[in-house]
Amino acid sequence: MEIRRMSGDRGEAAVWAGRLFDVSGGWEVMLWDVPRAERREALPRALAGAELYLATSGGVTVACAWVRPALPGSRTGIAHFCSLGGPEALAAGRAFLVEPALTAQYAALLGIIPAPYRHARRFVRELGFAECLIPGLCCLPERERPVPGALVTRNL
Repeated sequence: MEIRRMSGDRGEAAVWAGRLFDVSGGWEVMLWDVPRAERREALPRALAGAELYLATSGGVTVACAWVRPALPGSRTGIAHFCSLGGPEALAAGRAFLVEPALTAQYAALLGIIPAPYRHARRFVRELGFAECLIPGLCCLPERERPVPGALVTRNL
């Protein structure tokens, strides 16, 4: 598993993420509080101030993650991880968590997962994240009312 940090301007990261998560072509970035039709336009905003990391195996991109500071100068990063699942997803997640560029900048990571997405919550628990359920934390476009969300955190 190889982890590649996308550096340079944020536009480059948005282009790579756009290729990976083409709303019309299968993969789709799950920005929980953004209506499905608006997710492509929301992606550059989500990546603002973030570093994008790509995980490749055998020359094929199998996952990506982006992390941005919770506040300017903060050592806590807000993270988002996406993969196609399967056996390489856990290896990619573990590789991200020990990536030197990531661990040099951040002491801890935070994330939010809608409570109904049990597979994602189980995945991050396998990576050593702790979770706290908070009522009404996530707004899913396909639901009328907010759903509980899991605030997940892990020290690096």
